[in-house]
Amino acid sequence: MSARAPTLVDAWRRRVRGAPSQLTFSFLEGDEGRIDLTVADLDRAARTVAASFSDIAPGERALLLYPPGPDFAIAFLGCLYARVIAVPLPLANPRRLRPQVTRIARDCGAALILTNAASAGTISRALDGAPVPEMLATDQQPAAAGEAWDGALPTMGDPAFIQYTSGTTGGPKGVLVEHRSLAANIAAIQAAFRLTPADIVVTWLPHHHDMGLIGVLAAAMMIGHRAVLLSPPDMVRRPVRWLRAMTREGATITGSPPFGYERCLSRIAPEERAGLDLSACRLAFVGAEPIRAGLLERFSETYQPYGFTSTAFYPCYGLAETTLFATGGTAGGGFRRARSAPDTVLCGKPSDGHQLRIVDPATRRAVPAGQAGEIWLSGPSIAAGYWGRPDENETVFRATLSDGAVSHFLRTGDLGRLENGELVVTGRLKDVIIVAGRNHHAEDLELSAQAACPELRASGIAAFAIARNDGEALVLTIEAADSNDLRARLREAMAAEHELAIADMLFVPAGRLPRTTSGKISRKACQALFLDRRRTQRATAEGVGAE
Repeated sequence: MSARAPTLVDAWRRRVRGAPSQLTFSFLEGDEGRIDLTVADLDRAARTVAASFSDIAPGERALLLYPPGPDFAIAFLGCLYARVIAVPLPLANPRRLRPQVTRIARDCGAALILTNAASAGTISRALDGAPVPEMLATDQQPAAAGEAWDGALPTMGDPAFIQYTSGTTGGPKGVLVEHRSLAANIAAIQAAFRLTPADIVVTWLPHHHDMGLIGVLAAAMMIGHRAVLLSPPDMVRRPVRWLRAMTREGATITGSPPFGYERCLSRIAPEERAGLDLSACRLAFVGAEPIRAGLLERFSETYQPYGFTSTAFYPCYGLAETTLFATGGTAGGGFRRARSAPDTVLCGKPSDGHQLRIVDPATRRAVPAGQAGEIWLSGPSIAAGYWGRPDENETVFRATLSDGAVSHFLRTGDLGRLENGELVVTGRLKDVIIVAGRNHHAEDLELSAQAACPELRASGIAAFAIARNDGEALVLTIEAADSNDLRARLREAMAAEHELAIADMLFVPAGRLPRTTSGKISRKACQALFLDRRRTQRATAEGVGAE
């Protein structure tokens, strides 16, 4: 081992030499399917992928388009070996795949698309004629080439991958993560979760999203614990599979956005819980969207008879621009309600070596404790910036306080306040709805709607603004069947609690409310859906009138 600081690849190579037969990943599919990978299995296959990049120079970008399973992990490690910058993307349905891939391939200048043989035909048909790079099926490469491959390993300053944001509050941007940020963030996660090689992590998190990519796959490679991954569609269809996998594997750690825990409450019948044993779970992280204390309490009460304890819950906060993890509490300490917003939980403090400030976004001055403002962060986990956006990087990644301090901060775009040094996340700058000169946070409106209509907790609701001649107006998109009673209760709640009138409502069928890759409701996509429906209705009406 060289004297330089160890990257993820350095740590992985140490495992290859020391414990090649150790089981590192298990990939589950359905109720019976399972693929286990040892350290040696994964390393051998990743070296084969690295050897296939003979015509791709280090620093070139490769789009990774894989279904759930081992092939993504193999390709990702292969890219790290060859110093090719991996760009993980969701394998979207064919209708959405073409615009997504063409836009991102153009944005990052991708040299290659990586996938497996089972998906290559579908991707080729979806991209037929599109201006995209050539495609390589990584599971079809000759293994002999990998046995002989011996390339130069990456250093801390080398790029590791580009994480494209979900685009909830704007167009997708590629966050460039260097090896130094990746190693620093995994070290922060390890310290926060008290992870050891003896832990067993069981999750369903998508491999192309930062929680699954960094918090599960990359962390397991670097730290040495075993990770068991379910297919996200399998969990969404039958969430009991997640809890049964935890039972079967003896999971000590799991994690999900609130969406996953909510699904275990709304989509698992009491009789399906028979035989569950969650008593080994010492930490269940929760993040990626606003965390409601009521949800965590209901989950704890429901699954306490099956061994789950509320002290296992670990609320945390992070974003792609901080690589992943930014703040968290104490492992084993459970969750605590914020005094300023009782159904909101405290998300802890920043990890060692990182700083957090709550800042007035207009004046760039830090605000007093307890006052809300924009969350600013600094430290070794902060990503290098957005790919190809130098001007925006100066504004977002190298912000300075107006007091003249030389420290550079990341402007997260998220709003929050501090209570005894712990973070309370309250919303987003761009999710503020301004009606008649008054600011309304979308999360607050959605929470009021759910309180007035408890049946919506099992589905979802999105609040957003549309522009009118007299300013902004409130619109709700609701995943439920349209009814006069539901409309009346929603209008009454908005008027009584926020003095707001609802300009319009859009009801969508179950499972059709637009969400991001992490399961978070995408207000921007809901707004686009609403505006598209309205344009279609107007065009139809004008056509009828013309006849």
